Amino acid sequence: MPSSNSQTLPRLVVVADAHSWLYCARGLYKAQDYGLAVQALSFALRGSDASITRDAYHLMGFCLVKLKQPRSAGRVFHESVRHGTESDWQMLVELVAGDEELSSEFRAHQRAFYEDDGDDGDDGNDN
Repeated sequence: MPSSNSQTLPRLVVVADAHSWLYCARGLYKAQDYGLAVQALSFALRGSDASITRDAYHLMGFCLVKLKQPRSAGRVFHESVRHGTESDWQMLVELVAGDEELSSEFRAHQRAFYEDDGDDGDDGNDN
């Protein structure tokens, strides 16, 4: 009989698509196996469905916070916001608030993002 140890889970589960990987990652998160959840989410991000991508970045950010990887979590929350999870701004701000280097990195990313899409980020107030 297979062990219930979560380290054996990837060999027991056959996952075929991004939606299934996201579902698997949610179960791993609930089981507090954040490392394996991140691995499952990396497979979920290979899909092209926008809602799965948004949800995967969101959950991955929280997994990385639990794994005490604030820099990686900040980068992932930034992607989550870029993909439409506006509520992740709060986590991004909290992670960046005490880290000047990370704060500087995100300001640079934000400038590059707005330059790429032709928007300067100021809602049209170019005065």
